[in-house]
Amino acid sequence: MTRVEEPLLGSSSRAAPDHGSDEIRDYNGARNKLGSQTTASGASVSRAQALASGSTIERAAALVDLAEDGIGLPLDLIHSADFGERTRLYFLYNTFDPLWTLNIILLLVLNFIEVPSWCSNAWPHPCGGDNTDAYHLGDVPYLHPKVFNIVELVSLALLIAQVLLPLTFEGPEHFWKDRLNRTFVFLSALLAADVILYSIGLWAGFWSLPAVLSFRLAPYLRVVTVCCSESEIRKGLRILFGIIPGFLDMMTLVGIWLLFSAWLMYLLFEDSLQGELTFTSYRATLNEAIIAMFTGSNVPDFWMPAFNQNRIACLVFMAFLFISTNFFMSLILAVVYNGYKDQLTSEYKQSYMQRHSILSAAFGLLDEENKGHLDIGQVSSLLQALNKYRNMPDISKKEMEHIFLALDDSGDNLISEDEFSDLCVAIRLRFVKTDEPTLLEKYLPRVAASRSYAGFKALVQSARFGQLVQGVLLVQAVIIAIESAFDVQDNTKLQAVWLNIEMAFGWLFLVELAAKLLAHGTANYWRKGSNRFDMLVTLGVVATQLLILSDVLPAESIRYALILCVLRLGRVLTSVERYSVIMSAFFSLWQVVFPVIGVTYCFSSIFCSIGIELFGGKVFDGSPSIRGTSYEHSSYMAMNFNDFASGMVLIFQWLNGTLYSDWQSIASNIYPSPWIRAYFVAFLVLGTIFIMNVFIGFVFDAYYTQQEIMANKGGNERSALRLEGVHGANVEVELSDRFQQVMDRMLGGEELKKLTSQKGMAQEGT
Repeated sequence: MTRVEEPLLGSSSRAAPDHGSDEIRDYNGARNKLGSQTTASGASVSRAQALASGSTIERAAALVDLAEDGIGLPLDLIHSADFGERTRLYFLYNTFDPLWTLNIILLLVLNFIEVPSWCSNAWPHPCGGDNTDAYHLGDVPYLHPKVFNIVELVSLALLIAQVLLPLTFEGPEHFWKDRLNRTFVFLSALLAADVILYSIGLWAGFWSLPAVLSFRLAPYLRVVTVCCSESEIRKGLRILFGIIPGFLDMMTLVGIWLLFSAWLMYLLFEDSLQGELTFTSYRATLNEAIIAMFTGSNVPDFWMPAFNQNRIACLVFMAFLFISTNFFMSLILAVVYNGYKDQLTSEYKQSYMQRHSILSAAFGLLDEENKGHLDIGQVSSLLQALNKYRNMPDISKKEMEHIFLALDDSGDNLISEDEFSDLCVAIRLRFVKTDEPTLLEKYLPRVAASRSYAGFKALVQSARFGQLVQGVLLVQAVIIAIESAFDVQDNTKLQAVWLNIEMAFGWLFLVELAAKLLAHGTANYWRKGSNRFDMLVTLGVVATQLLILSDVLPAESIRYALILCVLRLGRVLTSVERYSVIMSAFFSLWQVVFPVIGVTYCFSSIFCSIGIELFGGKVFDGSPSIRGTSYEHSSYMAMNFNDFASGMVLIFQWLNGTLYSDWQSIASNIYPSPWIRAYFVAFLVLGTIFIMNVFIGFVFDAYYTQQEIMANKGGNERSALRLEGVHGANVEVELSDRFQQVMDRMLGGEELKKLTSQKGMAQEGT
């Protein structure tokens, strides 16, 4: 399953692989050989054709595109004799990416629709038989075991194909040299063995025998395979592994503190009411101290006996909690995130340098005469060729000149290799046409040229019109709030009045939509995501109104449609500058923290599967393990490990510090052995302390970085590349994706540029 490594925790694109500096030198050494093979370039060609048989410009454009979107062949195959055939097979393999993606999703879904291992009754009620409701299973339906097995076999076949097909274009020598390939083959082999064993037992009639099918590796292997297949999650895992040494050092100090604190509290309160009720042993005292420090779910319950007996006793517990939560927990957050950011920076620099090497090779293809620079003709030809590979509109020669001049830092009308790397950053920007004609300008030019239309267009495009719409949205929100506060269900006349008011708002927003489409033009209006949301909401409301008038839907349906209209109030916040920065940062953070979310999901899935093995079928209505407990009194029985869906909800609660101590008590009732606590301690250390601290620290840093970018109107890219000159009559430059900006600012994009410049000078010196 060869994949070129993606830019660290990057967007959906993939980046060049880490195959070592020798391969990079081979790649750069082969560029002149590639440049000597030319063909006619007049026709539009695909990326694969350009790499295999295209002209020098087309090859360079394809390489730049590969470097920017991160999909490419291993570097040491670029100069192979059968490179054309390898390229064809590689891109044929990539055409199946949607299928591979669907299979990855299927691997995740299988855990939810599989009958839990503890269920051994006959279908259709394998879990609990006639008393299924007592087990509070999740609402996700299970597949019949034989149907599930067929789906699982299909998914396994697709996974094996995804893993082994790269052999066709990489060759055995390179394929087995890659550690990631070997890992995938090993995981796939384990999964195949488990599935085949399960299939034999199932189809031979042994499905009901717990001895054969009571434990499977598949639920764990599916999740691990998905984690390893996603480059962002894989790099996140690798970074987390790099933090472990520093984290263990910190946890050693925390462990010493907990051992000492528990020993001291046990000695102080051994002969008191606290010792009789809570601190019954040193182990029990240590357990209460761990829960109090890391979750706080037993505070102040665990020290109330001592406090009720003697108020001065609170000083001991207050000192313990203050030092634990305010000092040690803050240190853990600092140590974990500092290590995470160091590892993140290292990975990001490695990825940056790898991409720079590929771009250097592309520059060498263009610089066939080894002049060390490119002229405007070569850059313009490259931009024209890139239009074949990237979703950019055609840019006129004049606009290409603007880009060239904006990037020519030296002012000598030539682009050096260092300046060329800035050009590749500019290529990542989106060039958007801004003056596409409206429908009236296309089909009724006389009307569009009239004073009336000009005045109408100026009004709709003015800030006052936007403020007017925001005011209407606020009035609508107030009216909906008033209606919700009064019960009008029994008053037919009032219901009719409210319905007419709500219908009026719907038609009013339709008029607003029509006005904006006439003034801005359909293409220009649809380009912005906020406009697309407004348009879909408005059309949805109007469609609901028409269905109500046709008696297809009840009148109350309009209220639910108008709720979406209220969500448009977000634009009121974004119109205020200080709120705009916060809102933009909030929405941009989702793509930045996705890798950490992915790691958290994988971690949660593994612990959920372990929980099903340990506690599946043990918690139900009237279960001895919860009888008479607060868990039963609060009707929390649906929070259980009886299936994967319910277990994931419970794991989420644990990550947020709730129900953790309750389940420790339940587990002690089910398994008297103290070793069961190892499961909870492992979850607490790895999940609540380790992963969640990384998540919190990364969100804090990324949020403040995003605020800085928004406050600077785009940050380094626009100022460093001097792209203001690109604005033309019909083209506007939009900044590259927020993720890349956040990463560059957080991890020192300017330092990376200096690093590549120093490396280039060092290579020239040698």
